[in-house]
Amino acid sequence: MKQIIPYFIWWNVWRMIVVALLIGGNSLMANGLSITNLSRDSLAQTLTFDVQWYNSWRLDSIGEPGNWDAAWVFVKFQQCDATPNTPWIHGNLNSTLSQHNFGDLEPVLSDGSGTGLDTDLKGVMLRRRTNGLFGNIAPTTVSLHIPNMQQMTAYNVRVIGMEMVFVDSGRYDLGAVTYSNSFSATALPTDAAALTITSEGAITINTHASSPNNVVSLSANFPKGFDGFHLMKYEITQGQYATFLNTIAVANQFSHFSPLYVGSRNALSGGGAGTLASFYSTRPDRPQNSLRWEDLTAYLDWAALRPMTEMEYEKACRGTATNSILDEYAWGTVNSFQLTSLTAPENGTEIPANLPANASFGNTTYIGGDGSRGPVRVGIFALPTNTTREQSGAGYYAAMELSGNLAEFYVGVQDVTSTTGSVNFTGSWGDGVLSAAGEANQADWPTTTTGGYLLRGGSWFHSAAEMRVSSRSLPWNGAQDSYTGGRGGR
Repeated sequence: MKQIIPYFIWWNVWRMIVVALLIGGNSLMANGLSITNLSRDSLAQTLTFDVQWYNSWRLDSIGEPGNWDAAWVFVKFQQCDATPNTPWIHGNLNSTLSQHNFGDLEPVLSDGSGTGLDTDLKGVMLRRRTNGLFGNIAPTTVSLHIPNMQQMTAYNVRVIGMEMVFVDSGRYDLGAVTYSNSFSATALPTDAAALTITSEGAITINTHASSPNNVVSLSANFPKGFDGFHLMKYEITQGQYATFLNTIAVANQFSHFSPLYVGSRNALSGGGAGTLASFYSTRPDRPQNSLRWEDLTAYLDWAALRPMTEMEYEKACRGTATNSILDEYAWGTVNSFQLTSLTAPENGTEIPANLPANASFGNTTYIGGDGSRGPVRVGIFALPTNTTREQSGAGYYAAMELSGNLAEFYVGVQDVTSTTGSVNFTGSWGDGVLSAAGEANQADWPTTTTGGYLLRGGSWFHSAAEMRVSSRSLPWNGAQDSYTGGRGGR
């Protein structure tokens, strides 16, 4: 499915109502998410734009799982006369719903418990108003009131959107893999039985069953995956990451962009160029590899999202069923089919040339397309002819590439040598504002100092075994590598 080229809107505003000039951008577009026709009413402090995407669904009353897809939409702006080292400002929404217009869409709370705006007012989660399967969202006009955008001030403005899926609340299985370092129902090194999570309450959990450090106590505040949450449908793409770099202070850009961002099918390039920076990718829908934990958390803080826990990862893969299959992949079976060849050109329309391929793993050099070794575009296995989770490589809630493509960073239940860092995570959302050094600054998030994060899901580089839902065999506190990436949620 062809992806729409990302965009952003650049404003030079002196009038009450202005016309947009299209010059570049952001949006995750594997299902055609686009935000267009942006205009600003300076005196009213509103932004009006059209939102659309494809293959939308909502199943909260007509079937299982009870979930939907959504678009997380937020605003960044910067005065036109700002210096290159002035970060863009995160738009804060008016708390009164009547001050906004959502058209045929509706705002939903991040935990899925009802409609409306989250209390932090850092963006809006938009879903379709009606039940339905795989319908397209036609261009829908949305208007947001942003009170921290000053009247009669000239701004560069970007309205940014990314596709999400809702993971509903409920019990689920954790573990069920023939590895000694997976979660298990007991501390026995040979135990492969799953542990059923039945609430967000405090719990003592067995982690590294073959290590002396095999039991850790988690408070009720640690996100365990029982409560509902929204998760990015795809891994962070190169187009999305370029937009992040282009809206932070120029002085901080290269702390999140290094010489290691080359090779392994990474097409991100560019650098600071005055107020409007110029990072870009010729493959904007390919996931951003070579990320470090610091890069992922800075991106998520900037986007007012949060890192997810490894328990939430297993819930997103498996769903609320409690009959988990031993050694299953994210698509719910023990079968995996390696991608080895691609159609050309790689412009967002490429698909696997060796069906029934459903995952990128095994360190293969692709035949066709751009060739080489590395990740492939997000959502590449979601073809019209692929009607099952196994065929499309989808998790239970239709999040894609949870097994394979890139190894993703998650907050760990326990650091490999201690309980420092991760057990203090409470799932706080980013606030859209980075530190002066351009880093995430949420007090409860793990850092490289505290540790407490790990890689899950395998990658294009790893064997099929590392892709298993409950495998915890990849490096803890892993450094930047050509196979590392991630996603976040709320």
